Amino acid sequence: MAQEVEVLTCRPIKHFAVVFDGIALLLIIIAVSASNWVDVRFHNSDGYVAWGLWQDCYNVAGSTQVCVSKDWMSACGAFIIIALIACIGAIPLGIFGICTKTRLWYIIAGILNIAAAVCDFIALVIYPSKFSEEIHDKHSAGWNFDWTYGIAWGGLFFMVGAAVLFFLKMKEDTVVQRSANYNPSHQGKIQQRNRNREFY
Repeated sequence: MAQEVEVLTCRPIKHFAVVFDGIALLLIIIAVSASNWVDVRFHNSDGYVAWGLWQDCYNVAGSTQVCVSKDWMSACGAFIIIALIACIGAIPLGIFGICTKTRLWYIIAGILNIAAAVCDFIALVIYPSKFSEEIHDKHSAGWNFDWTYGIAWGGLFFMVGAAVLFFLKMKEDTVVQRSANYNPSHQGKIQQRNRNREFY
């Protein structure tokens, strides 16, 4: 007598979304904590000076102090912190969605990732534009982006990727295998048929 076995296979797209969120969180933590967003070179000093997200003033050549506006620096810091918090919130929601197979949690996690990406993007646009505008006439001989600024962009890309994966609807494959009892003439013929259903 034939025996029927049902095997469910699902694609780990949502698992990848949570992994992307974890990578984004790590990158944003590095961007927030490090002090190397830009490298500035001043006329009366040798080499470049690293300038971070939380420094509005820097002492150059002993008595000379160079400052930028604290308002936009604080705004950039606030946007990055909001992005960090939103990314932290998206990870447990994604895990909860995987455990419960409930699409609502994926949607909320995706929205949090979009919000985090938008906040990160705003900070990444404001910082260089305002910094360039204010540092230009303050004994500066030039400046370049440093590695932490690039890390923040990396976090942005991973957050967008996580959001896309959270919003994406996938399908679950159900494989039904029906195997007959061994028969030399049939040589254990196996019939398979696939059917799909939505997997959230």
